Order: sequence, then C-alpha cells, then structure tokens
Amino acid sequence: MAQEQLCTQCGTVAYMKRFMKGSLLTEIFLWFCALLPGLIYSIWRHSTVYWGCPRCDSPNMIPLASPVAQKFLAETKPGQPISAYRVPDSGTGMSARTLVVVLIVIAVLGAIVRINTVVNEAHPKTSVASFGNTDSRTDADQLIKNCGPPFKDDSTAYDSPRPPIVTRFVEYKVKGTHLRFIYVPGNGHVGDPPPYDWKLQMIANVRTNKLYNHDQVSNMMWCTAALPGPRLIAKSGN
Repeated sequence: MAQEQLCTQCGTVAYMKRFMKGSLLTEIFLWFCALLPGLIYSIWRHSTVYWGCPRCDSPNMIPLASPVAQKFLAETKPGQPISAYRVPDSGTGMSARTLVVVLIVIAVLGAIVRINTVVNEAHPKTSVASFGNTDSRTDADQLIKNCGPPFKDDSTAYDSPRPPIVTRFVEYKVKGTHLRFIYVPGNGHVGDPPPYDWKLQMIANVRTNKLYNHDQVSNMMWCTAALPGPRLIAKSGN
C-alpha cells in the first residue's frame, strides 16, 4: 500500500505522482505516421518516467516516517499538524488516452524493452559529480570507491535556491535493474550549507520505486556487501 512522502524540495506531504515527459498526442501521431519514429519516441518517453511530488514535480521525496522528514517537520513548523503540509492525492490511475497508447504499442512492447536495454548498456552516460569533501569518505563516496563510476551522480546541494533538505542520488544499472542510492546529510541542521556528511537513506528501483534492503542489493552488487545498510530498510518482497 502506498505511503505518504515528504517532498524535500517544497515541503509538501503527499502521495507520489507518476510523471512522463513528452506529449501523448505526438506519440500517437508518430505511431500512425511511421513505425520507426513512433518506436523511437516511445522509447524516449518511457525512459523519462519517474515518481515525484504532485505539487512541484520534484523527484526528491522521502518517507514521512523517516528521521530526516520528522526532523524537517519539527524544525520548520513546530506543533503544526501534518494536514498543514498535505495536498490531496491526485491519483495515478490510467487515463483513456494512456490506454490508447498501450493498445497501440502492445504488439511491439517486447522489442521496445529490449532495444532500450541494449542502447543503455552499449552507451552508458556516466556523469560523476562530487559534492563536499570527497576525502571524508562519506557513505556516498565509499560506494563509488567500492563499485566504480556510477551511471549518474547528482545532488541538490548547490541548487539555487537550495531546498531545505538537500539530497544526493547515485545511480547504477546492474542485471537489468536501475538502482538509485539516496543520501541525505548526516550532520548539521535543516538549511545548513555544504559540505555534507552524506548518509545512505534508502535504495530504490528508479522505474518501480520499490525499496531494497542491504541483503537484496548486495546480491545484485557484491561491491556493496561491506557498506553500511540504508537507514530505512524495506521488507523483503515489497
């Protein structure tokens, strides 16, 4: 069952919403015009899917019960009820237009998934960004040292304006699974500037938003076996 999350970008409490870039009408038009342009556009659109905040569209959301979320609520609006942060659930059901797209592409769904996997594995885009003092060997730096350059390494530490709760995302693609390691500062207080002592908060599947515990991840990535586990450990099978 879905749980409410706290957006570290705008401070909203809400259920996450599914986002996808591009235009559905354009996708349908390209499929009717020609197979190849429609196929390419569909692959691109589905590679941009993410779950985020229904108010500001940010993907930077953490469980409401996490220590970081509780600390943020206590420091920003002491005594305020959760309803002061909450927005109505916008729902994530399938629309009629989305159903049309599914019916159009179902015959080539297997090919789309296969092509997307081959392209990503053949042309990995490695973007390694270092924030703070890398000599301090934070949880994030230790992961990169043990497992090598990630598929993506990004942070909100130097965003302008900087969100009240900064986060760092380190992503790896392994055995067909796109893993996102999510870190938050383990030192200081809400609103403090960098550098940060990055502590592992959780490990999630980018496409399905499923959480993994330490044992599950170490089975997929042996290099993580000696690293500290996430603070929020998902139940096996979730």
